[in-house]
Amino acid sequence: MVDAATGAPVAGACVTPAPAGTGELPDNPGRYCSDASGNVRVGLVAAGSWNLFVRPAGGSAYGAQWVGATGGTGDAKQARVVTLRAGQTVTVPPIRLDRAGVVTGTVTSAATGRPATSGAVTLAPESGSFLDWGVKLDAQGRYRIDWLGPYAWPLLFTTADNAAQWSGGFALRGKAVPVTVRAGATTVYNLAVRRGVLVTGRLVDPEGRPVVAELTVRNARTREVIGYTLDLDRDGEYALRVLGPQPVTVAWLWTPPYVLYAGWYDGAARPADATEVTLPGTGTLRLDVAVDRFPAG
Repeated sequence: MVDAATGAPVAGACVTPAPAGTGELPDNPGRYCSDASGNVRVGLVAAGSWNLFVRPAGGSAYGAQWVGATGGTGDAKQARVVTLRAGQTVTVPPIRLDRAGVVTGTVTSAATGRPATSGAVTLAPESGSFLDWGVKLDAQGRYRIDWLGPYAWPLLFTTADNAAQWSGGFALRGKAVPVTVRAGATTVYNLAVRRGVLVTGRLVDPEGRPVVAELTVRNARTREVIGYTLDLDRDGEYALRVLGPQPVTVAWLWTPPYVLYAGWYDGAARPADATEVTLPGTGTLRLDVAVDRFPAG
């Protein structure tokens, strides 16, 4: 890790591998951080193709980046692809870190004009309770991210009572309007988020009893996550909002005690067999989901 302008080593900048071309970042990422000489070693990476995401330590003057071919980028599609075989060690060229900028703004409801007071602005979908890749909205719907590098970033806006959507108000990352961050400066970006389509239904086990399960909605063409919900009321009923129209698949994860089961709507054990559902542009769609005892993984 080096300063892009001076070439001096940068300590405390952490690397996260991400599946190449997806822009997805893991919940609870491992911490592989540079030492005083700027060196970092990322271990236990599975064979395959990966992008690298770098986030400097909290309070650092440097900004986060997807590692590109010659420098940082905010677009995962422009990130360098690192391909690994089992047992192989790959050394990448020095990662050049630029100074950070700030992006801030207010998120409102397009339907009511009022601030969205519950939600987050992130770089990727997150399902955990703690945000690794973004910030929460405050009580006035405001957000502030001060650790991004000076690049054009697609930002994901996830709020209560509205569909998750990328900057520009789009369902898919590839159609997002990137927000340009400038080193040492503040960019203001406001968004009025749309409610989208309300998807509701009932979750039941093979015997027809209500269950608690996680649902993940993905675009059927790009495979990216466009919606997520966990039924916490233990009544089998769920509800989430997503932007349509678009074709989707629905994955479920059922976790009764001591075991994990996973599958796809409707009755599929593999993603290739999942039934595609076409979301309308507006309104409500009911989608009842029957989970089964397909071993997860």
